[in-house]
Amino acid sequence: KFPGLSDIALPPLDPLLIGHLNLIQTNGSMTIDATSSNSQIKGFSNASFVKFKGLNKNFLEFEMKAPLLIFSGTYRMQAKLLGLSMRGDGNYYNTYSKVQAVI
Repeated sequence: KFPGLSDIALPPLDPLLIGHLNLIQTNGSMTIDATSSNSQIKGFSNASFVKFKGLNKNFLEFEMKAPLLIFSGTYRMQAKLLGLSMRGDGNYYNTYSKVQAVI
């Protein structure tokens, strides 16, 4: 379990807790408005952190590889695509394997 880095106020990463995340995207005839709440990402404790770039106290960039990441939480979504309206809300649970990311 990654305990975090208190020197730069980086909290523990497994599970990574995300209270609220909003995504709004508009592109021509497509519009998406999605909100995620009470989300968790599990699996960072099994990740390999390949590169760290501490640009300053408020910004950290790193490259990581994880065999498995599990995302869960609640969502609310509205979308419009070619005049077709869609709406949904509920719980989500997603698993991703062989993840490589620059964060």
